[in-house]
Amino acid sequence: MPNQALQQTGHANKACARHFGFFRVSRLLSWLFGEEGGAMRLHHQTWLALLTVLGILLAVNLWCWRPGIGGSGSSRPPGTELELFYGWPATYQAEWWRSEDTTLARRLLQSAPFCYSGDMELQARYLRVLPALADVAFAAAALFALGVVVESAVRRFWPRWAVVGSVLAILVMAAVLCVANTISEHV
Repeated sequence: MPNQALQQTGHANKACARHFGFFRVSRLLSWLFGEEGGAMRLHHQTWLALLTVLGILLAVNLWCWRPGIGGSGSSRPPGTELELFYGWPATYQAEWWRSEDTTLARRLLQSAPFCYSGDMELQARYLRVLPALADVAFAAAALFALGVVVESAVRRFWPRWAVVGSVLAILVMAAVLCVANTISEHV
């Protein structure tokens, strides 16, 4: 039922008519927070926190922050090797690059972690779905927990589902952290 202020101004039908499709999430949140009459609007602090953490999670998962740079082993010809690992907390993609240029390692070390493998040849690339799904589960749980905690703190209202949901999200994040190393892809 539309709220009374909208009915008095004659905007009740317009406000109710726009709550479809895109607004399902906000209607779910308004139901969870016990608000009646339509979509809940998240506070700007919540949006800022969610967008900041989303940006950090995307940067951590889409760029290789821990490259392996070195020379060839004794069984291979001299040159430079570069190993790139993508994903956090689980590594979903690993790449092995090689070059015959022995001086390239020094240049790569000076620019790490912003290594450019353009002068090298790709030797192997491994990609696994399970670590990628673990990273997505970690990100979804982190964003959910953060959104619920920030919004509940701003509202000064902690419904039971918010506490239980946050604890479950933290358990999902802890589980992913525990299995991340065993399911990660390695070169």
